[in-house]
Amino acid sequence: MSELILRGLDGASPLAAMAAMGLLCRLTQEGKWEGLRLGWKAGAPFHPYLQTAMQLDENGLLKHLAATQAERVIELKATLGEGNEVKVSQETFHAIVSERCMETNASTRCRSDFWMAMGSDLVTDKTKVKNVKPTALYMGSGQQKFASMVNDLGEYTVKDMFKEALFGPWRYKDKIPAFHWDPAMEREHALQAVKPSVDKAKGVAAAHWLAVEGLFLFPVAAVQGRLLTTCFDQKSECFSWPIWERPLTLDGLRSLLHLAELQDAASKKRNLQGRGVVAVYRSQRSTFGQGYGMFNYAERII
Repeated sequence: MSELILRGLDGASPLAAMAAMGLLCRLTQEGKWEGLRLGWKAGAPFHPYLQTAMQLDENGLLKHLAATQAERVIELKATLGEGNEVKVSQETFHAIVSERCMETNASTRCRSDFWMAMGSDLVTDKTKVKNVKPTALYMGSGQQKFASMVNDLGEYTVKDMFKEALFGPWRYKDKIPAFHWDPAMEREHALQAVKPSVDKAKGVAAAHWLAVEGLFLFPVAAVQGRLLTTCFDQKSECFSWPIWERPLTLDGLRSLLHLAELQDAASKKRNLQGRGVVAVYRSQRSTFGQGYGMFNYAERII
């Protein structure tokens, strides 16, 4: 078995954790990596590692990601569909999801899974137009459109960027759309001497791209009039994710992320440890105005 530690990813970062999970999603969907699993190496910080029955090293992984990036961009564009957006009317959203479900087969299931993680036509937002309420991971507002942001990110993310994201260091030089998943990108604009429109946010493009590839791991559900997002509490105020040492397949990871104990980790520590969880991190989702949000720096719960 080959093991490859991804030292650019820190388990205490919500974006880095999402990127690690997204990488597992991407490689698993390709179906070319026998026995592929993802785990975390204990330490400070926790770093994720890939395990596979095939030969795997840093150069090999980076070459593979570079060679397949154009295909992944095309696939995600096909998933999103021409002109589709997340914040739309209930009727429009229902039509988008229905179309994706009707065209789903063994090789395209991720397309319908992706939209099942974007929102539900059973829950609307509080605006006058009553658009579908999106996932708690959608933290844009105003003129920001999620699908357009993803398309722009895909066009910007090129093969040379994966080394920075996966093996570090993160240099924060990429001008990318503001997804607000990385607390280190957020600026206290009121304390800055320049206008936010002039001082554009910079981040790590490939880390964001991999996080997008794993969004279907966080499906939503309508419960008593609320939209609940996987790994969030019932008020969508806190995002909690596990760290596990023994490597898991994609199916195993799906099951782990759905554990109710993650939201009550402090009192359920023994239960979680029995399932192989060695740590749980939690990031508060701060919100401002109509839908705008951001992740704060995480704290370790157990």
